[in-house]
Amino acid sequence: MDNPTKLKNLNMCGWSETTFEKLLDYIQPKKFIVNSTDYNDKFKTPVLTAGKTFLLGYTNEDFGIFDSHPVIIFDDITTATKFVNFQFKVLCAEVFYLMTHNSILNTLFFIYNLRIIKLSFTNQM
Repeated sequence: MDNPTKLKNLNMCGWSETTFEKLLDYIQPKKFIVNSTDYNDKFKTPVLTAGKTFLLGYTNEDFGIFDSHPVIIFDDITTATKFVNFQFKVLCAEVFYLMTHNSILNTLFFIYNLRIIKLSFTNQM
Protein backbone atom coordinates (compact mmCIF):
# COMPACT_ATOMS: atom_id res chain seq x y z
CA MET A 1 0.00 0.00 0.00
CA ASP A 2 2.85 2.37 -0.71
CA ASN A 3 0.96 3.74 -3.69
CA PRO A 4 -0.30 7.26 -2.74
CA THR A 5 -3.25 6.91 -5.13
CA LYS A 6 -4.52 3.86 -3.27
CA LEU A 7 -4.18 5.67 0.07
CA LYS A 8 -6.04 8.68 -1.28
CA ASN A 9 -8.83 6.44 -2.58
CA LEU A 10 -9.20 4.81 0.86
CA ASN A 11 -9.62 8.24 2.47
CA MET A 12 -12.20 9.22 -0.14
CA CYS A 13 -14.23 6.09 0.72
CA GLY A 14 -14.58 7.20 4.32
CA TRP A 15 -11.70 5.16 5.74
CA SER A 16 -9.59 6.79 8.38
CA GLU A 17 -6.40 5.89 10.17
CA THR A 18 -6.55 4.99 13.86
CA THR A 19 -4.70 2.99 16.51
CA PHE A 20 -5.51 -0.28 18.24
CA GLU A 21 -5.70 1.59 21.54
CA LYS A 22 -8.70 3.56 20.28
CA LEU A 23 -10.59 0.43 19.21
CA LEU A 24 -9.65 -2.21 21.79
CA ASP A 25 -9.88 -2.48 25.55
CA TYR A 26 -7.38 -4.55 27.44
CA ILE A 27 -7.98 -6.42 30.65
CA GLN A 28 -5.23 -7.70 32.91
CA PRO A 29 -5.76 -11.36 33.87
CA LYS A 30 -4.84 -11.21 37.57
CA LYS A 31 -8.24 -12.36 38.83
CA PHE A 32 -8.44 -15.11 36.17
CA ILE A 33 -5.16 -16.89 36.97
CA VAL A 34 -5.47 -20.52 37.98
CA ASN A 35 -4.39 -21.28 41.56
CA SER A 36 -3.42 -24.91 41.02
CA THR A 37 -1.71 -26.57 38.07
CA ASP A 38 -3.14 -29.93 39.09
CA TYR A 39 -4.96 -30.34 35.76
CA ASN A 40 -7.23 -33.20 34.82
CA ASP A 41 -9.12 -33.88 31.58
CA LYS A 42 -12.21 -34.70 33.67
CA PHE A 43 -12.43 -31.09 34.86
CA LYS A 44 -14.45 -28.62 32.80
CA THR A 45 -12.63 -25.25 32.77
CA PRO A 46 -9.77 -24.93 30.26
CA VAL A 47 -6.52 -23.24 31.30
CA LEU A 48 -4.97 -21.36 28.38
CA THR A 49 -1.81 -19.63 27.29
CA ALA A 50 -1.20 -17.44 24.24
CA GLY A 51 1.82 -19.56 23.28
CA LYS A 52 2.06 -22.59 21.02
CA THR A 53 0.65 -24.94 23.66
CA PHE A 54 -2.59 -22.88 23.98
CA LEU A 55 -4.52 -25.46 26.07
CA LEU A 56 -2.52 -26.37 29.15
CA GLY A 57 -5.19 -28.55 30.75
CA TYR A 58 -8.45 -28.36 32.66
CA THR A 59 -9.10 -27.13 36.18
CA ASN A 60 -11.94 -27.76 38.61
CA GLU A 61 -11.73 -24.19 39.97
CA ASP A 62 -15.17 -22.60 39.69
CA PHE A 63 -14.14 -19.01 40.51
CA GLY A 64 -12.26 -16.35 38.55
CA ILE A 65 -13.35 -17.73 35.20
CA PHE A 66 -13.14 -15.32 32.28
CA ASP A 67 -16.47 -15.40 30.44
CA SER A 68 -16.65 -12.17 28.41
CA HIS A 69 -15.99 -13.49 24.95
CA PRO A 70 -15.01 -13.33 22.16
CA VAL A 71 -11.59 -12.12 23.23
CA ILE A 72 -8.00 -12.08 22.01
CA ILE A 73 -5.37 -13.42 24.37
CA PHE A 74 -2.21 -11.40 23.73
CA ASP A 75 1.16 -12.36 25.21
CA ASP A 76 3.01 -9.12 25.96
CA ILE A 77 6.42 -10.85 25.87
CA THR A 78 6.20 -12.96 22.71
CA THR A 79 3.34 -10.99 21.04
CA ALA A 80 1.59 -14.32 20.35
CA THR A 81 -2.18 -14.07 19.93
CA LYS A 82 -5.10 -16.49 20.25
CA PHE A 83 -8.80 -16.01 19.55
CA VAL A 84 -11.02 -17.42 22.31
CA ASN A 85 -14.78 -17.76 22.21
CA PHE A 86 -15.43 -19.75 25.42
CA GLN A 87 -14.91 -19.51 29.19
CA PHE A 88 -11.39 -20.13 30.53
CA LYS A 89 -8.65 -19.36 33.06
CA VAL A 90 -4.97 -18.62 32.40
CA LEU A 91 -1.71 -19.76 33.95
CA CYS A 92 0.13 -16.46 34.33
CA ALA A 93 -0.14 -12.67 34.20
CA GLU A 94 1.99 -12.17 31.09
CA VAL A 95 -1.09 -12.10 28.87
CA PHE A 96 -3.71 -9.45 28.24
CA TYR A 97 -7.24 -9.87 27.06
CA LEU A 98 -8.08 -7.61 24.15
CA MET A 99 -11.73 -6.88 23.46
CA THR A 100 -13.48 -4.59 21.01
CA HIS A 101 -15.23 -1.50 22.40
CA ASN A 102 -18.28 -2.21 20.35
CA SER A 103 -20.05 -5.31 19.04
CA ILE A 104 -19.91 -4.00 15.47
CA LEU A 105 -16.13 -4.31 15.45
CA ASN A 106 -15.04 -7.81 14.52
CA THR A 107 -12.61 -9.46 16.95
CA LEU A 108 -11.31 -11.80 14.24
CA PHE A 109 -10.41 -8.78 12.09
CA PHE A 110 -8.18 -7.50 14.89
CA ILE A 111 -6.44 -10.80 15.55
CA TYR A 112 -5.58 -11.17 11.86
CA ASN A 113 -4.13 -7.66 11.85
CA LEU A 114 -2.17 -8.24 15.06
CA ARG A 115 -0.62 -11.31 13.46
CA ILE A 116 0.52 -9.55 10.29
CA ILE A 117 1.88 -6.28 11.66
CA LYS A 118 5.32 -6.11 13.18
CA LEU A 119 5.03 -5.20 16.83
CA SER A 120 7.90 -3.94 18.91
CA PHE A 121 7.89 -2.93 22.52
CA THR A 122 10.32 -0.77 24.43
CA ASN A 123 8.50 -1.53 27.68
CA GLN A 124 5.98 -4.13 28.65
CA MET A 125 2.38 -2.95 29.00
